Amino acid sequence: MAATVRVLGPAALAGAWLITACAGRQAEPAGRTCMPPDTTAAGSVEVRAGSYELTMVATSGDSVGRSVSGHLELSVSPDSLITLGGSSTPFFGYAHVALDALGASRMPGLDSSDPMAPGVLVFWDGDGPAALRLGSDANNRTRSSVDGPMTMLSATTGRMGGFDGSWSSGTLRSRTRGHFCAVRQEPEGEKRNE
Repeated sequence: MAATVRVLGPAALAGAWLITACAGRQAEPAGRTCMPPDTTAAGSVEVRAGSYELTMVATSGDSVGRSVSGHLELSVSPDSLITLGGSSTPFFGYAHVALDALGASRMPGLDSSDPMAPGVLVFWDGDGPAALRLGSDANNRTRSSVDGPMTMLSATTGRMGGFDGSWSSGTLRSRTRGHFCAVRQEPEGEKRNE
């Protein structure tokens, strides 16, 4: 699956943020610009198994204003793998997104659907923010620690049809940051006729 890369200028980013802050979050159709999440909105994040269009926007580093869109697939974790190191990991999955186009660290195995070493692992207790850790090396359940660069998505804002938040990638000394939007894609059999 090919990723889409768009470059937004500072004025477009500022305008998008202002519209979001004033209008509140609504469901966005696929392909719309991903705006920074409204961190003042009260509510809980709801992460569900399913297919999502994932759009990530860089707000720091050499790729400020650049965005990439791709695919995120989440499945319910098997009962035997519902925790990792005392943390709840209710979902796992994979993603197809060009992290390097944002200046983010390349995460080996991002496309892995193996529940023992998934490309995406969700840490969430069902209340509050959810953390999505990317890369099968980082999510390998047979390892006790993670060394090297890491890419994390922090889902902080829920909305009808998805969730939004911030992301960071890199090492303790060097990080690239941004925000993301995950828009749930309706399965073929559930699409509404309009």
